[in-house]
Amino acid sequence: MGTNFSRRTVFFILLGISLLSLTLQLSIILIPEQSLWGPDGGTYVGIANAIGEPLDIFRSDLGDGGYWAIGYPIFLSLVGLLPGDTTTSAVFIQSLLLIATSTAAFGVAAPLPMLLRVVTFSLVALSPSLLFASRVIGYESLLMFLLTIAIYFVMRIRKRLNGFILSALAAGFVLGLATWVQSKTLALMPVFVLALLVTRPFRDGFVKAGWLVAGYLSLTGLLAIRNGVSTGSFSPVTSNAAVNIHIGNSPGSSGRYEDVAFPPGWRETLSERVLTFALDQPREFVALQVRKMVELFVPTRERPDFGLMPLDLSLEALQMIWLAALALGLGLFVAGLALRALGRYSDFWPVAFIVVVGLSTHIPFIAEARMRIPYEPSLVILTVTAIAVLIRRWKSDSSDASVDNKMRNRSTD
Repeated sequence: MGTNFSRRTVFFILLGISLLSLTLQLSIILIPEQSLWGPDGGTYVGIANAIGEPLDIFRSDLGDGGYWAIGYPIFLSLVGLLPGDTTTSAVFIQSLLLIATSTAAFGVAAPLPMLLRVVTFSLVALSPSLLFASRVIGYESLLMFLLTIAIYFVMRIRKRLNGFILSALAAGFVLGLATWVQSKTLALMPVFVLALLVTRPFRDGFVKAGWLVAGYLSLTGLLAIRNGVSTGSFSPVTSNAAVNIHIGNSPGSSGRYEDVAFPPGWRETLSERVLTFALDQPREFVALQVRKMVELFVPTRERPDFGLMPLDLSLEALQMIWLAALALGLGLFVAGLALRALGRYSDFWPVAFIVVVGLSTHIPFIAEARMRIPYEPSLVILTVTAIAVLIRRWKSDSSDASVDNKMRNRSTD
């Protein structure tokens, strides 16, 4: 793992991987001759089409008031300024966002040896999930890019004692943009703040966190104003949380989004209904929450068409292996943190916390594999790190065993 690469060599390797990724993404986009619509794709495009001028995002008739996050529709609206079909342009730009995200992941992985950084870039750029996600009209690719960039800035700030103000502001600003795309990103803010507070010198940690919060509030404050003007509620949260809680916490629920019956007055009795389910059927309720965790790593709504490429290969089986590796990698990394077995790579703990908290935000609601997409680059970093530590320890143990055997042979002689 200590292989040395010149900067020029690394550049050409990353360029080659990028071209391969773009080729695969374009084949996924062009062969079916249409982009794949995510579950809310039609709604997002409808909101985007209603944005004729910047002030339109403040109008209450866009996206049923406060039920739809406005970030991705704004992205589509900006893409619509380009010549050609908006959805086609969007998936092309999302293909480029995957390369940009891979580059950000390469930057986050800076503590790793160069070979592992290149492996990280390659696995993100060629991930079966992410190649397919770039083709989907949905918020996942955009949120993935924003979160990975925010993580890059925070990890960079943790290593710098001076000149961190712009990076801290940028991290907060990008995280604020992510909140425009998905309101649940609010739950990540304490993790980002904690990551900066736990730095040395301790006093500088407060300054770093302060600038991060300032950048974040500049965006979420504007979002709250937008929501106040649009819906009358000055809140940075725009979601249909009640609907998803009802769907994801009802007896017989699969944990995924599906059409279910909404009895009269369900909103007023939602808390009581969920509590009754939890108390009357505790085993089923807990099993449902566990099932939702598993659903995050099951390839629903992200598998390519089986007739996509002339390969006698089950792409779904490949995807299952890939997701199993990511889930195992996350578990190994968290276990390594708990056992203090990661050495200097324990510096990646903020990345692990962000992934765990981010994925956990979906459990009280509904959970599907597409909700894992924004965190997959971070999962790749954690998996590569955990496997690298295991290999290093295995080599060390093998080396120690070899030395012991030689010593025993000499003593016998």
